[in-house]
Amino acid sequence: LLFAFVATLVAFQPELRRALIRIGQARIFRGVRGEIEALVDALVDSAGYFSRNKIGALAAVERSVGLGALTQTGTPVDAEFTASLLKTIFFPGSALHDMGVILRDGRLAAAGCQFPLAESGDVDPSLGSRHRAALGLAQESDAVVLLVSEETGRISIACDGQLYIGLELENLREMLMGLLETPRMRRRRLRKAGAGEKAPTT
Repeated sequence: LLFAFVATLVAFQPELRRALIRIGQARIFRGVRGEIEALVDALVDSAGYFSRNKIGALAAVERSVGLGALTQTGTPVDAEFTASLLKTIFFPGSALHDMGVILRDGRLAAAGCQFPLAESGDVDPSLGSRHRAALGLAQESDAVVLLVSEETGRISIACDGQLYIGLELENLREMLMGLLETPRMRRRRLRKAGAGEKAPTT
């Protein structure tokens, strides 16, 4: 009973939810490049499948702000993340397909999670509740949220308080890699590409 009460507060009381998301939840996204590439490949594979078949999906990748409070609104899974697992969860008729999943360090931490909803005025009225949920979480944390519309099959990303709609798979992969790579990985990639130093500003 106490768990249900806390879960309800977390899901539907914005100020309390923001506090619980942030307090004591700072962490470091520690993925190495190979692990991040595997994660991104699985997300892109799943997104393509969902898009072709017009299956709705909502998945958040945790970065530096922990989402422990939100995982408690869903069902613990704690399994290695794969495209097959995600396709199973969001298969129409699945008990968990209407809510979101949270990915942490290459694992699917929880499914059936209630994400915070963005204000209706922040989202185009033609978009559905998954878009509001994705943007809501992106406004309240630094998570990267992937969603697929079951009405149109369009693939979108929400991050840093912004919503990017109608991504092609190649653009999706590039965007996810850019968002999920660590600063150290980014520096190494730029050095390998022969990028120069940032010019001083005047």
